[in-house]
Amino acid sequence: MELRYLLSATTFEVTNTNDSGTGSMREAIEDANDNPGQDRIVFARSARGTIGLSSQLVVTDDLIIEGPGAQKLTVSGENTTRVFAIFPPAFGPIDVTFEDITIANGLAADAEPNLDPDAPLVFPGFAFGGGIYNEGSRVVVDGVRMVGNHSGTLDGPLIAAGGAIANEFGGSLTVINSVFIDNA
Repeated sequence: MELRYLLSATTFEVTNTNDSGTGSMREAIEDANDNPGQDRIVFARSARGTIGLSSQLVVTDDLIIEGPGAQKLTVSGENTTRVFAIFPPAFGPIDVTFEDITIANGLAADAEPNLDPDAPLVFPGFAFGGGIYNEGSRVVVDGVRMVGNHSGTLDGPLIAAGGAIANEFGGSLTVINSVFIDNA
């Protein structure tokens, strides 16, 4: 099985700070999700600054996101959406590494129930992981700044936790040389 991962690994390059479309981080993640095995996302010089998101970025396969430096690139939920959600496939956990980026202003708010049995679990009245929500996988943050991420809003939900990062269903987290500022 390890050989399969080595043969299918691909590097995807982000070339702009757009939320979506050609050259965006969203497109790179979607392409990596569709390519079995561990992939890598890197950033061109033209992809410096802030990537403002209109919805969360969903990771469903092994991935390394290799930023240009936490001071050079911020991925922001704009205080309206979670930044990253990690949902492994049914057959087991995935490995996701975030390196040298800032993850900021993510918001995990109360969610509507999802009745699709193949969709990730959603519990009304609960909000977890404004910056990163990890549903049962192995996550590493290395050289990452987690800034101003929150779970919940002023008027609810009933239970909120993991403003910066939330691990559920056996998820694991390794933090290396990273900074957490004003997360709640």
